[in-house]
Amino acid sequence: MTGIIEGFVLGLLGFAPFVHANLLIQLAGITGLAGVCVFAGVHLVSSVFPAVLFASPFGAHAAATAESRSSKPGEALRVMFHALFWGLLFAVCLAPFVFAFAPAAYAGFKPFAGHVLLLVALLFLSTQRSFFAFLCFALSGCLGFLVFSTPLVAEPLFPLLSGLFAVPALLAGNAFVKSGSDSFPLALVFIAALLGAFSPFLPAVSPALLAGAAFLFLGGAPFLAFATSLAASKGFYDLAFARLVGVARSGAAVVVREAPLGSAWETGAAFCVGAFACLALSLALLPWLSKQLERVRLGSFNLFFLAFLFFANLALGGPNAVFVLGAASAVGLLPVAFGVARANSMGALLVPSLLYFYGLDALALAVLY
Repeated sequence: MTGIIEGFVLGLLGFAPFVHANLLIQLAGITGLAGVCVFAGVHLVSSVFPAVLFASPFGAHAAATAESRSSKPGEALRVMFHALFWGLLFAVCLAPFVFAFAPAAYAGFKPFAGHVLLLVALLFLSTQRSFFAFLCFALSGCLGFLVFSTPLVAEPLFPLLSGLFAVPALLAGNAFVKSGSDSFPLALVFIAALLGAFSPFLPAVSPALLAGAAFLFLGGAPFLAFATSLAASKGFYDLAFARLVGVARSGAAVVVREAPLGSAWETGAAFCVGAFACLALSLALLPWLSKQLERVRLGSFNLFFLAFLFFANLALGGPNAVFVLGAASAVGLLPVAFGVARANSMGALLVPSLLYFYGLDALALAVLY
């Protein structure tokens, strides 16, 4: 019970912008299966707030920080909370079928994962229709490959993702996320939940990339609701698949995979307890929060969070981590400068995965060096 309470309280730190769940797990040393699953569920919900308020493309709700903006954060929060609820509910309803076939399906799919990953990347880039989008994708990919291929930083994800996403969002200024339509079709949420159920099959695929690729076929449907529902389903199945097939697509999933006991059902149940409890709390506070948010000047917090990222990287990884943070920030600012989707910076994870899958890593190192 203590671990569950600890996980819930720590999960609420998702309210703090630009603080990734993996960093919190590392700092707090969460190890219990139930505690880390509750933490992941609460963090999924609480991190909606910085995604909307600080346009933070950092973590599960990266896709929510689309380039269109609005001055109505309360409405965006309402849409995202309802999308989280329905997305997670559909994910749970699909679970008996997914859990039954996942081990065999993953074993058959694994040899083709790289080809599918390449297809997803190409579909996503085709939605951008811009040379500058491809340039940002390629440059971030080169940076990611160099960082992962050298012993420069023991834990490179935090400085790399902080620089690519958090720092550009802070330097570019805050902007509220546009909510899109007031309602969304449940059929769209079901499609998002289905995509989230199979997303753990692919390495280095974020909800932003999946949502971008899917919208090549879905047209002008409400993007915010779709992307948020997909993030809810992916969060649920990331943890479940850690027990089902032993793959870990997040820091929380790594802890779940290494836990000595616990089934996929227990993992999913603990995640839902945390997520639904935090959703109930957030929806109860939403009317009051909506009024207060209209009065807040968020720009004054930018300097504080930039300083936090600098000193957090310095403390965790030393000067080398700060160097990676600076290099990633320079690359991460390019999508802002060119006016293309910041999800293109996910090339930092996709390109290395593709190079390793196709056995091109040695050749790529020779070319880059």
